[in-house]
Amino acid sequence: MKDAAETAIAEGAENLKYFAENGVLVQDAYSNSPVGRVKLPDGSEPWGGASLPNIGMHTGTHVFETQDLDDIFLSAKLKGIKSVYVGGHTLYDVFITANFHYAEIMPDTKVVDLAIKQIKEDGARLVRLHLQEIRSSWKGSQGKTNPDSKYIKAILNADAELGKLVTFLKNEGLWETSFFIISADHGMGTLKKSNHLSEQLSSWQIYMNFYGPSVKKRSKNPLC
Repeated sequence: MKDAAETAIAEGAENLKYFAENGVLVQDAYSNSPVGRVKLPDGSEPWGGASLPNIGMHTGTHVFETQDLDDIFLSAKLKGIKSVYVGGHTLYDVFITANFHYAEIMPDTKVVDLAIKQIKEDGARLVRLHLQEIRSSWKGSQGKTNPDSKYIKAILNADAELGKLVTFLKNEGLWETSFFIISADHGMGTLKKSNHLSEQLSSWQIYMNFYGPSVKKRSKNPLC
């Protein structure tokens, strides 16, 4: 969330700081993830019962009935662009439309390492990474702005992994043509439990930052 990202930047998240200062920060961004679960006419849940609302952020589509819908990975395939999706939890094992896809309970460092492997060895150019360790560090909303909280420490850890990816791209000669979208699939509620209840506004509020060679620097863009 925005206040958590700002706290982490103040505490030394140098990569987040760079992207924020040299890209486009969204003033108000909202995720569709807190939306309630959907039932199909036969009583089943789309996408095998995976956390339905998250699909809008995970695959780039807001309709959930079938994996045949044209998400970002299918669009990339039509253009001959190889893609990789890496999710740090087994919940994401239904997202299989990328050329290479991983979903298991794993540390953030492995998520990034798998992406680097697919970029280097298989030429993946559309990369979607879901770092998950931050979720287990949630102990309540007070942690968002507490520099000593596990939540902020988790963001600093994610920032270090982001830096590892940036260094790799620079070493491979890919940095100058790389675009980044740094965001979240949902905000968090106000309880100590790690959840994002739809009736709480904070569950909808996310951090979003765009960066790339043709992205106007230091501009602000309202987005819902």
